[in-house]
Amino acid sequence: MTRSKDTYLQARYKRLAAHRGPLKALVAIEHSIITAIWHMLTDYRPYNELGGSYFTQRDPERATRQAINRLNQLGYTVTLNPIEGAARPPPAKCPTATTTAGYTTLPSPTLTWTYLRVRYR
Repeated sequence: MTRSKDTYLQARYKRLAAHRGPLKALVAIEHSIITAIWHMLTDYRPYNELGGSYFTQRDPERATRQAINRLNQLGYTVTLNPIEGAARPPPAKCPTATTTAGYTTLPSPTLTWTYLRVRYR
């Protein structure tokens, strides 16, 4: 087993451990690894490492809000000025979900995933 820095699984563990605790986060990461292995074996695809900055790139506005809130809690006033000529990532687009007879289908370029909506009482 190798230890790597700046990986998707490391970023996911840190996010989960902050809210759920280290043991539950570890079990969730183990589940993510097993799920990735299953997809690699059944779909004959290599592992696609998303990187440690995946969550920041997915929702940059959220990362900005969190950074501002942290600085405000430390007693600082924050003013943001965009840098001229800096490339901003395009906003993430959410696929349009369709619901038919209790099933939710999310379109994908290669696959269509269908989830059964289960109601618990």
